[in-house]
Amino acid sequence: MANNLGTEDSPTSARVIVAAMMQVSNGYVGDALHIQREAPERFEQMHAGLLTLKEALRQLDGESDAPERQQIKASRAQLNCILHRLDQHPTFLERWQAFLSEFTTD
Repeated sequence: MANNLGTEDSPTSARVIVAAMMQVSNGYVGDALHIQREAPERFEQMHAGLLTLKEALRQLDGESDAPERQQIKASRAQLNCILHRLDQHPTFLERWQAFLSEFTTD
């Protein structure tokens, strides 16, 4: 298991202890520490719930949220809402399949 606290003979790092306490992976704790060191303002945004760890890492690595990416995110959110309410959109799946068949995926 990733959050293994080790054996009695091996030293346990603070990161492993924190990961076990928070029930997350050691890597997740390491990523959070990296963000805290390199971009404290983003860490505060994460702490406030305004930014996810993944988004903070993406920003730290220089990946921008280009307009096209924002549009894709908005479309995914809208699609998820529709899929969770298929009873309100009885013809959606049939129309969606017809739409998808217009595009090749290979």
